[in-house]
Amino acid sequence: MDLSSIHFHTVAVLAVLLYVVVLSFVVFFVIAWRLARSQKKIFSVSSMPVYLRFAVCGPLAITSMLLAFAGPYRVKDDILKENIGAKVAIALDNSPSMGAVDITEADAAVLRSLGLRPTRLGLCIANLSRAFEGMRGIEIVLFTFSGATDLRTGDWVELTENSFRSFQSVLFDTDSLWSGAGTDISRIFEEARQILKDEPSFFLLCSDGGKAGSGVSEIIVRDKVAKFAYGEKHEYVVPIYTLGTGTEGVAAPIPLFLRDGSIQGFLRVGPEGENVHTEYDPAMMREIARISGGTFQHASGIYSGRDLLRSAIWTGLRRNRNVTVKNPQDLSFPFIFSALIFFTITSGGLSFLKRRKRS
Repeated sequence: MDLSSIHFHTVAVLAVLLYVVVLSFVVFFVIAWRLARSQKKIFSVSSMPVYLRFAVCGPLAITSMLLAFAGPYRVKDDILKENIGAKVAIALDNSPSMGAVDITEADAAVLRSLGLRPTRLGLCIANLSRAFEGMRGIEIVLFTFSGATDLRTGDWVELTENSFRSFQSVLFDTDSLWSGAGTDISRIFEEARQILKDEPSFFLLCSDGGKAGSGVSEIIVRDKVAKFAYGEKHEYVVPIYTLGTGTEGVAAPIPLFLRDGSIQGFLRVGPEGENVHTEYDPAMMREIARISGGTFQHASGIYSGRDLLRSAIWTGLRRNRNVTVKNPQDLSFPFIFSALIFFTITSGGLSFLKRRKRS
């Protein structure tokens, strides 16, 4: 059996397991000592079976019982192939800066083959689509944001084959850039907090960091992130997992696209002014993840989002953050059976085997 595939529903039980085992050893040893004392066989050779029965089988019975109570189960090699119970809120940045084409040629070729523009936004859309492809049971809700939060898919949608196709269609429909002001990345957290409160198991954000946005103070961003992730009084935890797109340290112009996807020019400061440039800001994306207890990942291909989703689910399972595996392969029975056997041996319930052997 591959022990790495075994997990527990109640991880907190494992935290006290060692202390309980040590205490049970002491308790059972004292019981064995009192029995031997009553028979005036303290530490004699004839009393050794009693000591062994209580001091070994007793703690083993307690250990087996606690492991069964912790709810052991086995999952598949890839957690994304399981039927997952979780609520995931998704925020997709479709501000003008996401139209920058500072992605690799390899990624650009893949996006074109998918019918997407070779932009930061196209890479985000492809990543989110691939991340949830084949997922079942998980519930999602989608927001897009630019100068203001705009799109929400409605109520929570449980992913099935049909609902995923609808979700994918909505994603691909966002492959068009908004004009107007840049991103106030803090606004998505403020508005999502009012709408979602503590519903999500975790929050998935795909953006370039909004460095060329409205110039909102980083202190304000941190404050809104903290309030979204923990509530006003730290009454819950909604970690934020961030996926960043762009090329760090390279200022890229913001293109203006025609309907056929070709570039007709670039966003300028005034009719004859210089091109407006945008910079990818992974530092802000990392900070958002750090404050909320999530993780950051750079989109270095169309499967980075799937890796990030896998990490978020595993973390949610380990920390009991409203993430479950529906109908996993339960492993409680072997521990329950072993607990009964060890308790029976400890109590001397199998002594009839010894008597039969003698007869």
